Amino acid sequence: MSLIPQQKEIHLDDVDLSDYEIKLIEAFLQGAVYTFCNKFEKQEFMQKDLVGEKNYFWQGTPLFVLYKKCDNKDNSVFSAGQIAGKILKNVLIKDKRSFISRKDDSNKNVYAWDGICVEP
Repeated sequence: MSLIPQQKEIHLDDVDLSDYEIKLIEAFLQGAVYTFCNKFEKQEFMQKDLVGEKNYFWQGTPLFVLYKKCDNKDNSVFSAGQIAGKILKNVLIKDKRSFISRKDDSNKNVYAWDGICVEP
């Protein structure tokens, strides 16, 4: 396991999103993380727990732009989810809370808030 603040941000140069779109998505994902952590303190979560599976209906949220940008790809839902996962990791890296990360059995990122707030 590693602490997220010790990791470097993932560059999103290859993602066709404006800075404004990224900031909206970051704010949306940070709200989802804070809600999850408030409800399930110190429990592990993945990107799909916040905005996947039953929460796949992105219309009306800042995430919908990801789906639209990936709409011409073979698996647009999967591609949009990968980008959302990268943005989520950046949100956790920049957050004032300290998160622990690990890889699950299928090599996907799993996170947990360790209950500590750090100054940025």
